[in-house]
Amino acid sequence: MTLYEYKMLSEDDQWDTVFSKGRYLDMVIEGNSKFVLYAIGKFFVEVEWNIKLTRLLIRESLNAVIPWIGILMFRRRFEC
Repeated sequence: MTLYEYKMLSEDDQWDTVFSKGRYLDMVIEGNSKFVLYAIGKFFVEVEWNIKLTRLLIRESLNAVIPWIGILMFRRRFEC
């Protein structure tokens, strides 16, 4: 699936695709938000969960994972 095909899906189908076809990559907690990064094909989807409300807030599809590179590299350095 391409990013274009993903964005053409309805909002419900986008959520279904993230959770059925997305490959979990990483998670970061900042304040009351938990950001979870998934890979689908050659693009990424970032999902924000509100921890206090225990609900999904937003989903953003990304062509690049640049905001996550530092976090992913840091974690890999300390995993053995």
